[in-house]
Amino acid sequence: MLLAASIPALVAHYSESFPFYWNISLLSDLYSWAGMLLTLAALLKFTRYKYSNHVLIGGLFLFAALGTGPQETLSALLFISSSYILGRWALGFVSPADETKTHSLRAILVGITLYIALFSTLIHFPINTRLLYFGILFAPFLALTQPSFRRGLSSALRSRISSGSDLIQRLSFRSVIVCTFIIGYVLQFAFFPSIGSDDNVLHLRMWTELANTRAFSFNIQQQIWSVAPFAFDLLHSIVSIIANADARGGLNLTFTTLLIYTVWSLTRSLLKNSSDSLLVVLLFCSTPIIAPLLIYLQTELFLAFLATSAVKILLEPETDAAASKLIAIVSVAALCSATKLPGMVLGALLIAAYIPVFLKEKDHFALQKSEHPVLACTVLIGISSFSALQSYGFSWITSGNPFFPLYNEIFKSPYYPLVNFADPLYQKGFTLQSFWALFYNTSKHYESLNFVAGFQYLYLLPLGLMTLIASRRLNNSIKFALVLPTVGFGLVMFSATQYWRYLFPILPLASVVLGCLMLAVSGTAKRVTRWVFMFFIAVNIYFLPGIAWFLTTPAQDAFTDVEKSSLTEQLAPSKAITAYLNSNTNNPVVLYDVSASFGATLRGQPIYISWYSPSQTRAFGLVKNTDDIAAIIEKWKVQYVIWNSSFATSLPNRQAMLGYLTMHGQPVYQLGPIILYKLSKDKIDYQTVYNLRNQSDSVKDIATSQGFTADTTPKVVSTIDTQNSRSAKYEVTFECSSNTGSFIAQINWNVQPVYYKLIPCSQGRVTFSETLPIPVGATSGNVYITARDRDTVNVVDLTVGVVRP
Repeated sequence: MLLAASIPALVAHYSESFPFYWNISLLSDLYSWAGMLLTLAALLKFTRYKYSNHVLIGGLFLFAALGTGPQETLSALLFISSSYILGRWALGFVSPADETKTHSLRAILVGITLYIALFSTLIHFPINTRLLYFGILFAPFLALTQPSFRRGLSSALRSRISSGSDLIQRLSFRSVIVCTFIIGYVLQFAFFPSIGSDDNVLHLRMWTELANTRAFSFNIQQQIWSVAPFAFDLLHSIVSIIANADARGGLNLTFTTLLIYTVWSLTRSLLKNSSDSLLVVLLFCSTPIIAPLLIYLQTELFLAFLATSAVKILLEPETDAAASKLIAIVSVAALCSATKLPGMVLGALLIAAYIPVFLKEKDHFALQKSEHPVLACTVLIGISSFSALQSYGFSWITSGNPFFPLYNEIFKSPYYPLVNFADPLYQKGFTLQSFWALFYNTSKHYESLNFVAGFQYLYLLPLGLMTLIASRRLNNSIKFALVLPTVGFGLVMFSATQYWRYLFPILPLASVVLGCLMLAVSGTAKRVTRWVFMFFIAVNIYFLPGIAWFLTTPAQDAFTDVEKSSLTEQLAPSKAITAYLNSNTNNPVVLYDVSASFGATLRGQPIYISWYSPSQTRAFGLVKNTDDIAAIIEKWKVQYVIWNSSFATSLPNRQAMLGYLTMHGQPVYQLGPIILYKLSKDKIDYQTVYNLRNQSDSVKDIATSQGFTADTTPKVVSTIDTQNSRSAKYEVTFECSSNTGSFIAQINWNVQPVYYKLIPCSQGRVTFSETLPIPVGATSGNVYITARDRDTVNVVDLTVGVVRP
């Protein structure tokens, strides 16, 4: 209680004013969700419906599936169901005695591992069609034609469904309402479209290429991470091909639901009390970082599911299922390794945690040897090994570095500088001070505001670890299985880089460890502990919107496809422009500005000039003039350029690009400051429709001997006719007496949006030229001249031209 009570005081100490991250639209969204839920709950209470708990929980996931996308969610469920059937069929060769047991996690994990081995082979060949993957995912269901398999599965599922239904029935209706409210609100973040930067420069590329060219290119010159471990991107790609759409939301929703179920099941096996288990689940689900992980295609959510499932399997008491447990743990370790290089560490720790269990159950392997065919075990372990290592082997063959681009100072691949890759932004030091700063200065350790990490992991986790280790109710193998992955992976990752997202894979296990505090108390002390847990849940929800810059937008604003598209235009305009290109061009080559590199979904060839394309970045960095730009445009065969017009043009290469675009680029589409240019080898001829000097009679009141005076009051100098043109050219020359302030280049079209740009003053004469798209339907525009943050600017000349249709 004392630790919890210190949070408000410390938050006030570390901030100039007490933070409040919610806005009116977010609060309205929250109240709307609460209103819908309470209305349904009141109706169920009024009718005294026997299965009210079932309806609330089912309604939650139905609503989440509809908002995420029915087709995407159903495709993810098809994949999970197929993985379960496949895994169950494979485990039947290893442990025939398990046929009447559900072992759902074991079967799903083994099935996914088998699919990773198959899919990672197929993507090298141009055969990846939707029909092929429908056939592959439906093939395991043929096992249902075997009467023995069908009877065993039916018996196991009936038993599991019956026991699960009884358990839900026994839960307090109020508890179910609270859980549905909190979990449902968090799951709604899966509604968002895929607007993450990493997704749109990397993770979505595999799906795009498989859907467009039926094979993956592994082009490390365009994207250095193309040969990095890709298991989760691969799963997303296949599910998206089945859905015929980006299935990121449906896949994340499915794995998050499985993760929540696993945390609940694991906690309940330790605490035995359903109410306490629900509190632990809510404590985990309220952790703010779950929201962006539902929106992104990052690997940590999948790794968290793998780690939690492995510990759940380790703690299952059936000793007569030792062989299937072995195969399941090996499969988890393989999937961890195939997902991300740090997953190797997590997989190794899970194998180490399994050793005491293996030693305890080894006699059962010997006693039932005839039931555990050595050949079947060997084959499954071999396939798991292939799944784990195939991406590293291919990387070694392709780049000369199995961990490319990491550790390149050792392996010396020619495709990346001979340095060991590291992100200095989050190298804050492996210290207790850095760990403290994760929670009170979170913005230094994650792309967020402060205080959003989840204070329970700072204050309660050490107490939970001590309670777990000291507990006499739990045996040592349980303690070892919980502590080793949680503490081991946490220390290894935090020592490598102090970045909050990288620690997420162990947060579900850390939440289970927190739940062990309930084992040490009873009576009044237990009630107080429950109130402390509820306090931390409330604190998490209070700070939740600060976890990502775009969470000022309510999740329910992305419920429909139209709303998703609108949100993409607002939050990721370069991705929306990429979608425009996909609809209006055929396999174009597009150069993306460094600040608008959302080209992973381009059905063509994206070219980046960012750090993840080193050779192209170096080439662009050497540009000095428009001739250099013309040379690389011709060399790279660029047809379109997506350019951020709001970025400064002080660098020579950006000045050269702007000059080239002014002469050879016709702007055809714009969202915010992001402009799409279609390139032409010949100079584009713009016909002058307005020149300030030639129409000086209309602006006599601001004319001087050396030009025209613009002050802080906007003045319309002319109304121009667009002449049905789709693009215009704006040229201005002005003089400033100092380096302060700006000149505002502005044309207010009679159709939104307006053209508005601040051009910084530089003492002396400044010349600026830019081409811009004219909004669809615009027939005229008012040309303004205005000074900003200074009294006056002397405009020497101003010309507006258009391309005649």
